[in-house]
This record gives sequence, C-alpha cells and structure tokens, in this order.
Amino acid sequence: MKSRTKKRLIALCSLVVVLAGVLAAYFILSNEPETESEPYVSPYTSLISEKSENITKLTYSVGGSEELTFTYADYRWTYTGDADFPVDNEKLNEMASAVSTLSAIREIEGGDNGEYGLGDGALRIKTEYAADGATKSYDFTVGDLNSYNSYTYIKTADGKVYMFTDSVKEKFPGSLNDLILLDDPEADVDTNYLVSLDVSDGKGKTNVVEDTAGMRAFLDQSDAYTCLDWVRYAMTDADFADYGIDAESARLTIRYKAGHSVTDADGNTTTIREEEAYEIIFGDKLTAPDENGEDAEYVYYTVTGSTILYKAPISDYEDTMAYLVYVPEQTETEADSPESAAQTEADAPESAAQTEEN
Repeated sequence: MKSRTKKRLIALCSLVVVLAGVLAAYFILSNEPETESEPYVSPYTSLISEKSENITKLTYSVGGSEELTFTYADYRWTYTGDADFPVDNEKLNEMASAVSTLSAIREIEGGDNGEYGLGDGALRIKTEYAADGATKSYDFTVGDLNSYNSYTYIKTADGKVYMFTDSVKEKFPGSLNDLILLDDPEADVDTNYLVSLDVSDGKGKTNVVEDTAGMRAFLDQSDAYTCLDWVRYAMTDADFADYGIDAESARLTIRYKAGHSVTDADGNTTTIREEEAYEIIFGDKLTAPDENGEDAEYVYYTVTGSTILYKAPISDYEDTMAYLVYVPEQTETEADSPESAAQTEADAPESAAQTEEN
C-alpha cells in the first residue's frame, strides 16, 4: 500500500510540473506579438511631444497629391500657395493638435517592406516647431490600419516603422477645398427671433413679410443658401459687380433680434436683443453642370460681409422672388364674422332692456 501511494504521489507531482510548464508557455506565447518581426520595444515610445501652439509650419499630402503647406503666425494660419485663401483656422488647429503628440505602442523590425501602406499613396506629414530659440522638424508617413489589433503603421524620417493608435488620418482632408472657411448663415442668423423677411427685385418692387407663418414657411422651404457651393473667394466690390452683384441687385433681407451680453457696473451680465439685418444678394444667372454632369440653371449670390461668391439653383431664387406678391392669410375673428355680428344684434335689445331695468 505504501509503495502504491508513493507511485501515485510521484505521478501527481509530475502532472503538476507538466501543467505548470504548459501554463508558463501559454503566458509567454500569449504576450508575444503576432509575428517575430513585430517585437515590443516598450509600453509607449514617444515619437513627437510638442506643444501645438509652438507649430510654425505644417505640410502634408494625401495619396501622392500635391503637397499643401500652411504657416502659423499671430494665431492665424495662411496657405502658402495663396495668401488670400480663406483658411479654416479651427480645422488647421485640430490638425496641428493631432500631430504634435504621437506615441507608438511597438516598433516593427526590418522597416517598410511595402506591406504597411507606407508607399506613395500614404499620408505624408511634415511639421516645424519653434520654442526657446530652437527649431524642431518632423517628417513621418501614416500607413494602413492593422485589422488584427486596430493599430496603424507609421514611419519616421529615420526609416523606422512603428504601430500607434491612429487619431491623425481623419483630421487631414484630401482636398484644399475642404479647408476653406465658408460663411454660415445658420450660425449668423437667430431664426428664433425673426422680425421680418424683406424681398426686393432690385427694380423698385419690394415686399415685407412679417407674419410668423409666412416667415417660417419661407425658411422651411428655402435651404439653398447654405453657402457651400462656392465659386470664387477674395472677391472685391468690383469683382462682385462683374457677376451682377451691386447696390441695385435683387436681395433677401432677413431681419432678426440678435442677443448681446451686457455687463453693468456691479459685474452682472444680462442679454439684450437688438435688431440686425442679414442679406442674401443675388447676381447674374448662369448655366453650369450639376452633380450628375448635366447642364442646370443657377444664380450667383453672396451674403452680408462676405468676400466669397456662391451659386444656388435658379428654382430656389424664383421661389424667393415669389414672395414679392405674398399676402398673409387673414384670420377671421369672431368680431369680424357675419355670424358674430348677427349674434351681437340679436343680443343688443336684451342688453339695452337689461340696462334700463338697472
């Protein structure tokens, strides 16, 4: 019995040793990267660690397209290819922020073998920073997404390839036109405090729409003047005149009460509302291809304070001008209705008699 028990104990110990070995091998292998060419170098490797406000230049290209370069000075971005281009500073700030701090999760051995999407079609980004009298430059390429672990490949100027959590690609549009700062009527006009819609054909005929139903109906049907379909920028008054836009042009004037914050002597802030006007000014008509490539009729227009020329479908312009003959619907009140008048007459003698008795 003792011999049999001893054999069982030895077998059990052997099994425990084997199990421990299996578990150790599992943990080692489970922490290895997917391939031998992708070893961990550290939990995080800092590739760029700069303050985005210290950036002075940002250059990028997508899919092998022409490089776009922007410079930053006095809190303003400028497109080097055309200083008049109205750059959307908010978008450029987001781009600068996205690339100023980058950390990699691992380094890939062997560099780029053409399998990481780091070729000519990749996103190429160059940045420059200035701080404390020193200038730093960075040059990197953003490649494909690794679908297995959701990391993205990135190659630095020294040819090293890493994997990182991508928050960069989505910030970089493929076209310069995606970075233009356009007018935003929805942000400029508070339609909750409308006063009137004044329509003028530019030839002396005007109409003022002041009833709420009329103003709301117009705004609900007219969403063409969104200032997205732009034609030219950096326009002068003379340039606008060449497109039929001047002091005599047809126009739609939206009058509303804008809110302004006012602080009194005690430091209390209140909001007051003052009437303001926002104009959509129309110019010449034109024929141009629509989104399907077929010829369509449009009208040029611009808006208050803008230096950008836009176009809108001619049908929307005609809908606007139709308000030159708009007449508010008359709401029939009880006092004005025939039935109400007859009832008043019928009640009059009784009322008079009641008055005499009193």
